[in-house]
Amino acid sequence: MKRQRGALTVITPLIIILIVLFSALALDGARLYSVRSQMQSIANVAATAAADAAQACYGGEVSSASIEAVAKAVADEHGMDELGGVLVVQPGVVERGADNTLGFRQVDSLVSESNAVRVEYSLPDTPISRLIPGLLGDVDLKRVAVAKKEVIATVSAAGSTAVVGGPGGNAGLLGTVLGGLLGVSDFTLDATSIESLAGTTFALGGFLESIGVAGGLRAVDDLVGADDILQGILAGLDPASDAAAVVQDMLSDAGLVDTNVRLDQVIKLITDVQYPDQTPVPVYDTVVALALNLLDGVTSIPVDANINVLGIASADLSLVVDKPPTVVVGPARTDAQGMPLVEFEAADITLALLVEADLLGIAKVEVPLAVETGGGSGFLEYADCASGASNNVLFTLNMQPKVATVSTGVITPSGSLEVKGISAELLPALKDILASIVIEATIEELKVGSAVNSIRTLDYDLYERQANSVTVGGGTDLHLSSGDFDILKVTVPPPKDCGLLGLGCLLSDLLEPILGVVTGAVDELLKSGVIDLVGNILTMILEPLLNALGLHLGGMTVSVTSADQGAVTLLDCGTGACDLIQ
Repeated sequence: MKRQRGALTVITPLIIILIVLFSALALDGARLYSVRSQMQSIANVAATAAADAAQACYGGEVSSASIEAVAKAVADEHGMDELGGVLVVQPGVVERGADNTLGFRQVDSLVSESNAVRVEYSLPDTPISRLIPGLLGDVDLKRVAVAKKEVIATVSAAGSTAVVGGPGGNAGLLGTVLGGLLGVSDFTLDATSIESLAGTTFALGGFLESIGVAGGLRAVDDLVGADDILQGILAGLDPASDAAAVVQDMLSDAGLVDTNVRLDQVIKLITDVQYPDQTPVPVYDTVVALALNLLDGVTSIPVDANINVLGIASADLSLVVDKPPTVVVGPARTDAQGMPLVEFEAADITLALLVEADLLGIAKVEVPLAVETGGGSGFLEYADCASGASNNVLFTLNMQPKVATVSTGVITPSGSLEVKGISAELLPALKDILASIVIEATIEELKVGSAVNSIRTLDYDLYERQANSVTVGGGTDLHLSSGDFDILKVTVPPPKDCGLLGLGCLLSDLLEPILGVVTGAVDELLKSGVIDLVGNILTMILEPLLNALGLHLGGMTVSVTSADQGAVTLLDCGTGACDLIQ
C-alpha cells in the first residue's frame, strides 16, 4: 500500500504536467489553425480584389504596382495590418497546362496579358507555442490564393446591328445578296426573316461540338466545310426558332458541300481562353463572314427585282472581297507578345452596280457606280468589368476606319476597278424629234471619310443582353453635287436635218437666241437629273448594302453582340492549381 502511495506521488505530477502540456499544444494548435484560416481568408479577398485590377477587367492601363497596391490595401482592411506578415502579389494568366488542368503563369514585364493574380501571404518565424515558445521553436506559415476574373466579349464588324430595327424595304435585296454569296438560287428573305437572323445568337458550345473542335478533332485554325459551319450554327440554335428555319433553307439549297474555309477566318477563337458553352455568337454576322470568306474573284448577282427606286429599270451587282470580316470572341487583354487578343476587321470590298434607268422621260442611261470601301480595323483595348450592384461592362474600342472612294466604273474580270462614264441613249419616242443626247459624267475616286484613329467606349448590360454598337467616320450625310464629278456635261444638240427647202435650218438661225436659252435650261435640268439619279443609287441602294455588311461610306460600325462575365474564380490550391506554370 505504501509502495502504491509512493508510486502515485511520483506519477501524479507527471500526469498533470502531461495534461497541461497537451492542453497547451491543443490551444496552440487551435491558434495556428485559426491563424492559417485567417491568412487564407486574407489571401482570398486580396487576390479577388486584385483580379478586378488586372488587365482583363480594370478598364484601363495597369501595372504590377497598381495591382499590388489594391491587394495590400484590401489585405490590411481584413486584418493583415494587425496580424503582420508579408504579402507577395504576382499578376499573371490562368490557363490550361499540358495535362488540361488549370494553372497560373506569372507575367513579369507584360502586365497587359494578365487576367488573374496570385497572392502569397506568409508569416515567417511564427512560434509554434505561445506558452512555451522556446521549447517547440518556430514555423513559417504560408497561404496562397489565385483569383481570375475576365469578361468574354463577342465583337463583330459584320453588320447585324445595321439590320435590326432598320428599314424593311431592303430585306429582299439583302436576302438576294446573301443567297448569291452562298450560291443559293432564287433565295430571298422578307424583313421578318432578315431580322430573325440579325437578332439571334447561337451557343458557341453546341457549335464547336458539332464541327468537332470541342472534341479535339479540329483546331480553331483548321479547314472546315462551309456546310459544316452552317450545321454548327443550327446545332447552337433553338430548333423551333425562325433563324433556324432560315439557316436550314440555306443549307437545303446552297451548293457548299465541297467548299472549305478556315474556321478562324469566320469565327476567331483564342486557343488558351476558356469559353463558357453558352457564349452567344451572332447568327447574321457569322453568315455574312462565312459568305464573304467564300468568295473567290468577281461575283455577280442580279438584284433588280428587289430594288424599288423610282426610274431604275434593272441593276446588276458585282463585288470583289479583298479582306472579309471576322467574328471575334475573346477577352480584353494581350498575348505574350503584347498584341491584342481581340482584333477585328471590317470588310474591305469593292461593290459595283450597273444600273439602267430612265432620265426624266427623255433618255435611257446606264450608270456604272462603284464603291471601294477600304475596310477598317481595330481591337478591343479595355473592359471595365461589372462589379457590385452594376450589371454594365464598359468596353473601350480602338477603331481605325479607312477612306472609301466612289467612282463611276465597273469591275473588270481580273477584279480591278475600271473608271467608266455614264452613257445615254434617247428614248425611241424622241428620236424623230431630237438628233441625240450627249452625257459626259464621270467620278474618279471621290474620297469619303477619313482614316483617323478613334477611341470609343460602349456599354453592355449583362442582364439585358442586347447588342450594342458604335460607328466612326462615314459619309452617311453625303449629298452629291456637280463639284463631286470630274466631268459633268449634258447637251442636247439641235436637229442636223434642215428639212424641206432648208426651212428648219433657217428657222433655227432666226430662233437661235431663244433656242439657246431653252436648250441651256434643258441641259441644266438633265444635269440635275443625272446628279439626283447617281445620288439615289449611292444612298438608297449601295449604302444600305454596305451598312448591312458592317460598313459605311468612309467609316465602320463595330458591335459587341454579347458578353459573358462569370463570378471571380478562386482556384483550389489543394489540387496544385496555385503552383506556378513555368
